[in-house]
Amino acid sequence: MDCPSCETHGISIVDLEENLCGYKCGVCEGIWVKGFQYWKWLKNHGSILPEKPADFAVEVPVSDTRQAKICIECGHVMLRNKVGHDIPFYLDRCSACGGIWFDKNEWEILQSRNLHDEIHLIFTEAWQKDNRKKEHEVTFEKSLAETIGQEEYDRLKSFRSWIKMHPRKDLLIGYILQ
Repeated sequence: MDCPSCETHGISIVDLEENLCGYKCGVCEGIWVKGFQYWKWLKNHGSILPEKPADFAVEVPVSDTRQAKICIECGHVMLRNKVGHDIPFYLDRCSACGGIWFDKNEWEILQSRNLHDEIHLIFTEAWQKDNRKKEHEVTFEKSLAETIGQEEYDRLKSFRSWIKMHPRKDLLIGYILQ
């Protein structure tokens, strides 16, 4: 098999988890996981582990290659999906056979956040929609802070939190809108 990222012939089998093997490139250190092997491992893995916050992620460099990749199993073009959840890189997956390509250290980061058992969800419309919603919120908040100033924005956030926690928040909101 040829590496889909650097197109070399140096892919060899590696153990990623108990009962889950992948194929690691000796040049770029990316990892290929066959779709059926991931699903088999997931089925026998047990309960889904709770996601850990971003500060639990191992700090290792990622080589998120942006070029289109061809599936090493079936030759189809692989699709890229953003991971999200404060993880900046994308994963590549073949929509035909379900194989997944992890660029260098991506598997380790997902594993450190307990997202390695939710990889199949990353490729769903619901996950991607949530990613877009969160990105929009962050962009809006940055823009608002730049527009009114950081001090005013912090005051506004504090006020908003107070209203959200108030037992009569509907009355307060009604008064403000009047």
